[in-house]
Amino acid sequence: MFFSRIFNGVINAIAPDEKPVPTDDALRATSASLSNPFTRVEISASFPPVIDTDNAFLLLKMIERELGDKHGKTLSEAGRINIVYPRKHPLKFPKHDNTAEFEAMKVWHMLQRAKPEVEWVFGNALNELHKLGRTGNQTSIHALTAKQEYVVYDNAPQHGAPLRFGQPENDKKEFFIMVDSGFEQGTTMANLLSFIEANGGSVLGAAVSDQKLNTLQQKNTSIFDDNAVRAALRAEFNDASRNTGRIAEMALAFSASARQGGLEITPQQAIDMFEARLNKLGNSVFAMTDGEASRIIRTVTSDDDQAMSFQQLISALDDKAGVSRESTNTIQNKPQAVTR
Repeated sequence: MFFSRIFNGVINAIAPDEKPVPTDDALRATSASLSNPFTRVEISASFPPVIDTDNAFLLLKMIERELGDKHGKTLSEAGRINIVYPRKHPLKFPKHDNTAEFEAMKVWHMLQRAKPEVEWVFGNALNELHKLGRTGNQTSIHALTAKQEYVVYDNAPQHGAPLRFGQPENDKKEFFIMVDSGFEQGTTMANLLSFIEANGGSVLGAAVSDQKLNTLQQKNTSIFDDNAVRAALRAEFNDASRNTGRIAEMALAFSASARQGGLEITPQQAIDMFEARLNKLGNSVFAMTDGEASRIIRTVTSDDDQAMSFQQLISALDDKAGVSRESTNTIQNKPQAVTR
């Protein structure tokens, strides 16, 4: 596998492109019944922990549990499960090495052997339209604002049953498992989940190679759990049924960082300012992964080369949204009232 990738990389580097790359509009035309949401869909607080791609037993048990608990179905009643992974569109990126493909194929084979009566769909027809460069740029600003777009490529090589998600004649509820070869902040999976669920599908869970107990939903890891009390946030930011596990911790970190920069604001005011900026960019604190929340906290509390103050964070988000610099400067120069 390793040497074949090296060989393919060398061949791709010296082989000229034989066909013109289709425009994004032409590629989107194949997915007319599916749409990319502007706002990322919230992650469920009950989303299951990410599982190792080598553990077929746990994967199968997770699928059966999620189907039963959340959808009232057995695996036999569901009948079909789609296995999807991050895959660049082959017509736009013919030389791209989709590193997750091997893991997705492995999971597909394992689950087929375990439950051959179920239709396991290898979803290589679901493709990404953009290279976002997240591997080389793991900063919080990039993770929270760079937008992916997905289309279905009907002519993708078939491995078993075709992907029927989004087909007009398909009235069946579609269930998905997401697979990847690595996990940093979880942004890639959060965006894929958002696309699927915004279009009526349901993501049951996720699997990653060499999994290290990562989660998509935010988890409160405080030893002494007094963050919620100290932050004193409004009820919607403390709702355990939503993805709020790190929000109080974020609010406290933002408020402390702002105070160090001379801006006296409460945790509630800080999280409101952050949420308002995310909303303009199609995101929300409720849609942030645990890894994204942890990284943004470190961004405003650490002293490494990627650190920034809360004021700088807000300014960077305003820049992404195209907000004028005059509007941004009011954050830094105009003290805000403190409510307690």
